[in-house]
Amino acid sequence: MYDTRNVRDSSPLFIPEPGMPRLVGLKPDAKAKQAADDAAQVEAIDGHARRGAQHLLAGEFEAGCACFTAAIRLDGRWPALFLGRSVAMSELGDHAAAARAARDAVRLDPECVAARSQLGSALVALGEVADAAAQLLEAQRLEQPRFVNATAVRL
Repeated sequence: MYDTRNVRDSSPLFIPEPGMPRLVGLKPDAKAKQAADDAAQVEAIDGHARRGAQHLLAGEFEAGCACFTAAIRLDGRWPALFLGRSVAMSELGDHAAAARAARDAVRLDPECVAARSQLGSALVALGEVADAAAQLLEAQRLEQPRFVNATAVRL
């Protein structure tokens, strides 16, 4: 939860970040209800995402896709939800939908290596080899510093 005790409701300098509960300017009772609603929504999204991942692991791709879709409908700002949906769609053979979902994940988090790799895989399946290569090369470029840092730690 966000601590709003030191934030003046009329402060022009306070601009909530995307995803931050809208507590400023609400009456105390409304603030408590809004906080509870936000917590409930996050819990619902997390529940859908967990069930979606379990379905994917069990090979139940339609059910997994449905769970990730339900979570996205609640809040479409989480790249991992689109990534899960993309994996499910790829496994179902709908590579165009998989590519769309992976593009959404990349749009939300341009540095997500898994999303770029998934997009590259979907594009390969669609025969869009040049675009796939660009995504896979970018994923490799993003992963390189992590590999170098991990190697340096081992030395």
